[in-house]
Amino acid sequence: MGKASKKPQKGAKAKKKSVKQQIRGIERLLKKEDLPATVRESQERMMAMLRTDHKDHQKQILEQKMQKKYRMVRFFEKRKLLRRIQQCRKKLSSAEDDDRPGLEEALTELRKDYNYVEHFPKSLKYISLLSAAQSAKTVDEKLHHRQEIADKVSSGSLPDASVARTREGKGKVEVNKEVDEDGDEEEEEDESEEEEEEE
Repeated sequence: MGKASKKPQKGAKAKKKSVKQQIRGIERLLKKEDLPATVRESQERMMAMLRTDHKDHQKQILEQKMQKKYRMVRFFEKRKLLRRIQQCRKKLSSAEDDDRPGLEEALTELRKDYNYVEHFPKSLKYISLLSAAQSAKTVDEKLHHRQEIADKVSSGSLPDASVARTREGKGKVEVNKEVDEDGDEEEEEDESEEEEEEE
């Protein structure tokens, strides 16, 4: 005796079709020559929407993959840059007038570096900012992304992450400090930092 076929359970919900299946179904429908114009138009609009949704979904999956892959690299680079920013501000607060322009320029570059790490395109393979062993092509790509992000931050299309409070895991680092005219640092809150546990 053959195996009895499984009957669908009463009240069981039908499995929702994937976006790809829906697109293929519409494509098959549109191949029919006798399809009314109104139906064809509505189905073409539906297919365009589904393709956009599918593209967005694929992009989201890629971004999640890249974020997971380079999460720790970016985390440690941000920590190093935060420390350098704090050290530079400390030197700036007690610097002589002759030394201030150089320190201010160094602080600006460190802020650009921090924004690079924070705003690097999520869907692309991350190019380490602090790694020295890189090919000329990789360095050019890195400098291109860094300048592009710096321009967007300057224009206001991206937030300046270097002057906002940054939280990483359990630790909290206050980076939103300003130097007044007398050279004293003003801090919105005291810096508190706990050692991070490796995940």
